[in-house]
Amino acid sequence: MLQFESNLLWIFLIIPISVGLVWVHYQWPHPWSKTANLVLRGVRFLGIFFIALILLSPFLKTDNLFTQKTSFILAVDDSESMISGLDPIDLESLENDFRNYSSKIEASNRIAATEYLSGFEENESLKNSFSYSQTDIDGFLHELEKAYDPNKISGVLLVSDGIFNSGLSPDFDQYPFPVHVLGTGDTTKPSDLKISFLDYNRIAYTGSKYPMKIEYSSKGFASEEFQLIVRDENSKLLHSQRLKIESENDYGETVFYLLADSAGRKKITVSLYSEKEEFNKQNNSRTIYVDVIDDKKKVLIAGLSPHPDMGAIRNALGEKEGIELSIWFKGSDLNLQEEWDLIIFHQIPNFQGVGKELYEKAIREKIPKFFIWGKAMDLRQLGIDFKQPVRGKYQPQVDDVMAFFDEDWSSFNIPDELKPRINQFPPQVVPFGDYYTSSNAQKVLNQKIGSVNTDRPLLFFHPDEDHRIGVFMGTSLWKWRLAENQLFGSSELSDLIINGTIQYLVLQEEKDRFKFYAPEKTVYEGQAVKFKSEYYNEIFERTFGNQISLRVKEKTGEEYNYQFTNSGADSKFQITGLDEGDYWFEAKTNYGGKEFIEHGNFSIIKSELEQLDLAANHKMLKSLASRNGGSFFNDPNDPKLDSLLSENTPEVITVRESKAPAIDLEWILFILSFWLIVEWFFRKRLGGY
Repeated sequence: MLQFESNLLWIFLIIPISVGLVWVHYQWPHPWSKTANLVLRGVRFLGIFFIALILLSPFLKTDNLFTQKTSFILAVDDSESMISGLDPIDLESLENDFRNYSSKIEASNRIAATEYLSGFEENESLKNSFSYSQTDIDGFLHELEKAYDPNKISGVLLVSDGIFNSGLSPDFDQYPFPVHVLGTGDTTKPSDLKISFLDYNRIAYTGSKYPMKIEYSSKGFASEEFQLIVRDENSKLLHSQRLKIESENDYGETVFYLLADSAGRKKITVSLYSEKEEFNKQNNSRTIYVDVIDDKKKVLIAGLSPHPDMGAIRNALGEKEGIELSIWFKGSDLNLQEEWDLIIFHQIPNFQGVGKELYEKAIREKIPKFFIWGKAMDLRQLGIDFKQPVRGKYQPQVDDVMAFFDEDWSSFNIPDELKPRINQFPPQVVPFGDYYTSSNAQKVLNQKIGSVNTDRPLLFFHPDEDHRIGVFMGTSLWKWRLAENQLFGSSELSDLIINGTIQYLVLQEEKDRFKFYAPEKTVYEGQAVKFKSEYYNEIFERTFGNQISLRVKEKTGEEYNYQFTNSGADSKFQITGLDEGDYWFEAKTNYGGKEFIEHGNFSIIKSELEQLDLAANHKMLKSLASRNGGSFFNDPNDPKLDSLLSENTPEVITVRESKAPAIDLEWILFILSFWLIVEWFFRKRLGGY
């Protein structure tokens, strides 16, 4: 079929141009007859017309038919549960079955392909497989969909026990090819006691108690008692508790607290012990890691005198982990040699000079500060000491103002659904006057006077050279907490404002030029350990292209060395193939003749997902096959399975479209050339030029 890439309307321009060129050439007197003249004109017109037509990029479109064999795929779930279940498969027998299946498929004019869940290579012995620690059957089938043309798959035979612990349930999905299932394993649920779920804090602070929640389930343990034991890596007993199963199929949970008595990475084993025999005891224990940090931030609230705002801050912080809070006011004892990470000054500096020594210490040692205004506060002194965080004219009077959130604030999050609450908060008492912040201040709350939103600050942060300073221009925080509790049943918004302010001020920006760390400090065996790296030059501009040497050392002493380059904005590096254990790493890089070093640690633990439940799930597999036009078999020698594999399937006819530009076809150029030569020859023959 002849088609054109250009618009065929050009033909209406080509025709008159061709006629015009013929007329110009044949308008002069000639020695041949009128009939010969008309024939020669026609030949010349057609030659010019077809040459011009080629400029419209014509091409010949042809459909070529190909026949291809379809593929029948043996999809094998080679996860741990297949060989450690109640009725483990015989690998030698399975290899023989696969060879037999492949022969029957190929004899039926199809291509036999075998794919494994883990990506295991078929040319190896099956004894090296069936160690995969996670089962995502749905993801496995979708990977087949990507790897093969679904139109050329006559069917998939999934060999599985139906136990999955990752991804979606495959029986709720549909795939673009028939899915048949050969079910393995035993569906009988034996007596079993297991840890179903473990919830705990990944980070704890020294001296604090952190919660741990364990959910357990059982079958066949009615009226049985068992013991919960928690130990550290040195087998030291951390917690012990007696629990009781009430019914045949019981579920329960318990919460207990562990003491973070020293800093470091703690390996903790949680185990359930029962005197009754079980088939599977591997799901009775779980190993976890908790990073205990000795990094509590010490916060001091210092005030001219006891005030409800000081109590409001204390109550908002509550028993917050990572914060050690103390309060001082005029008349109480204070050790000026103590170190603090943040000092909250209430009505300090003031005209009476109360807290002057503490105030001067905070300036001298560049301790982060949070100033809360009060009628006795000396704002002018504050302006002198900190380059006027608040500028303008102040009057002795006070004003009542409402608050609203500044649109440009983003350094800590306040949920949008909570923000409207502030419109119902009681007004804040603020100093009267016309004042404003410096241009580089970061405002959180502004003042609303009547119905007018102003740019006068209520809560803001003032940048200083090496630390942060916060200022609250009101003196009724306690009223906000009280009113919010009365109106909404909680003081969530007030507490978020207070907590966010404290956290923002107390956390100092890191100034390390080289950062190298593992975002996930605990990974399962078989998974990659991922690292991130950042490097900054002398003026703290992010730079790339640095060669990084990584040394990884296992607790047993074995070392591994790696080299890589941080080559992009998201510089990631990963290593694989490490066994279960605790590891320490050291990363080095050089820049300008200076060496930078970072240290860290991570742990690789054995995945216990495959051991949580070893009872085969044939119900799900039957639903999967039924939903996807397949059949379910539980006998590898089932005659119906033999018929399925031996079924003669016609080849797939594929139509491939090909396009050949006319200008590339030599025979077309030959015809055009011959046509023009014929016209030239007869003109010469008839006595023309």
